[in-house]
Amino acid sequence: MGPVCANAILHADEDECGTGAVRFGCGVEGRCVMVFGSGVIGLMTAMMARWCGAAEVAVADAGAGRLEAARALGFLTVDNSAAEPAAWT
Repeated sequence: MGPVCANAILHADEDECGTGAVRFGCGVEGRCVMVFGSGVIGLMTAMMARWCGAAEVAVADAGAGRLEAARALGFLTVDNSAAEPAAWT
């Protein structure tokens, strides 16, 4: 599952830095990141974003148990059954 999660970070690197992406995670470093889904893949991606130096990491999901797992790992959570994640601040 790690390579799938790393791929999300690599896409952020490409989106933010293009060919100037010189190291893994440069696209999330110092930025606020939202991960959609708090299953295994989502939580591992959120942990990678935090490890890469994201300023803040939020996790959006509709499942109470999944959101509790994200909170237990120290992430901000957004219940997307009650709030629109794209408008969340």
